[in-house]
Amino acid sequence: MTQPPAEEEDDGGTGWLPWVLAFAVLAIGGMALLARRLKPTAVPTPPWPDRAGRLVEDADLQSVQIAALTPEGLRVAAPVHAARLAEQTVALDELLASAPDPESEQALGQLQGPLSQLYAAVDAVALMPAGPTPEAAEWVRSSAAGLHSVVTTTRLRLRIAPPTPDPGPS
Repeated sequence: MTQPPAEEEDDGGTGWLPWVLAFAVLAIGGMALLARRLKPTAVPTPPWPDRAGRLVEDADLQSVQIAALTPEGLRVAAPVHAARLAEQTVALDELLASAPDPESEQALGQLQGPLSQLYAAVDAVALMPAGPTPEAAEWVRSSAAGLHSVVTTTRLRLRIAPPTPDPGPS
């Protein structure tokens, strides 16, 4: 004799629902944990005096490097120096806007004119396809010397210690 097939239990079709909900909760929790780990951490901004000191030293170093270039060296290096001078000009504007006091703003502000002049001179040379004319090379050298002179007084007014000379290899 054959028996009639056993009837399947009807659970209302919800047997898979708890598994889907558990998976969704785990997936959302995993994504939240991953997002927290991948979230970039904020890099603290150095104090204003440190940023100002770094800008003054960078401008000084660059002015000395530019002044020492031959006309051929100036032709080759002008695009790189022009880009760095543009970055320094923007950094200077940001520092001036956030100066802690009027004296610091005034001391650092004296770099604006010479830095802009050197940037204009170097950028003009960067745009000369045949290299600098003797007049343009002299304009760059005198602009670099002018920035170097102002950096010295700015360093004194902001009480920034001059960099210690590298003794070189022993």
